[in-house]
Amino acid sequence: TQKRRNEQNAALNRDNETESLRHQREVARITAMQYADAAVRNAALERENERHKKAMARQKEKPKAYYNDEAGRLLLQYSQQQAQTEGLIAAAKLSTTEKMTEAHKQLLSFQQRIADLSGKKLTADEQSVLAHKDEIALALQKLDISQQDLQHQNAFNELKKKTLTLTSQLADEESRVRQQHALALATMGMGDQQRGRYEEHLKIQQHYQEQLEQLKRDSKAKGTYGSDEYRQAEQELQASLDRRLAEWADYNAKVDAAQGDWTQGASRALDNFLAQGG
Repeated sequence: TQKRRNEQNAALNRDNETESLRHQREVARITAMQYADAAVRNAALERENERHKKAMARQKEKPKAYYNDEAGRLLLQYSQQQAQTEGLIAAAKLSTTEKMTEAHKQLLSFQQRIADLSGKKLTADEQSVLAHKDEIALALQKLDISQQDLQHQNAFNELKKKTLTLTSQLADEESRVRQQHALALATMGMGDQQRGRYEEHLKIQQHYQEQLEQLKRDSKAKGTYGSDEYRQAEQELQASLDRRLAEWADYNAKVDAAQGDWTQGASRALDNFLAQGG
């Protein structure tokens, strides 16, 4: 079993070895055959050296010029379609919650460009790109990872912002419900006029509180919360509330006075009428 494993490993390694490694292996194999005649070994070495020389020459040959015949055109067309399809498959595999980065698009485009260079007569720029294709691809891959991190961070920030907004809305709704319940309990047993005045007073205070909360949110968003400017704005809101409550109290006092005068006048008129009738 171990012998077979070693043989298969060696076979797979031979499939992936470079020409130089193959040449070294063949020379070592021929040289190790000590029982063969020297002339036979030398002839085998000459054949291996000749084979290696031709193989290295083929590797150094410049790419063949691109011939614009029908077969070549079709092969290039199908190669381009294959690369494009592979790019679409890669895009389709992305999660619906993810968005392909610009770097990933550039990487797919670059891979398409490299595929298109196959079989063509290359310009100096194209030869430079082809020579450094691995470095360029690696740079784009690193940029893709960084842009993905940025996407995820932006998505996290957006989610956090929406969560804060939703939390604020829910808190406001809960506050309104509590205020409604408090109002119902506080005005229970009151007359119409007294209830109306209580509700008006509460509305004035609620309006001030809403403006104050909005000031806090805006200041925190802009980084000015707690500053001298913020405290000045807060004092102006408080002064406005005090003036409005004072005006409201003065108005109610005048209404009460007017109603008292009217009641007293009506009572005197009734007394006079009764006296005259008597």
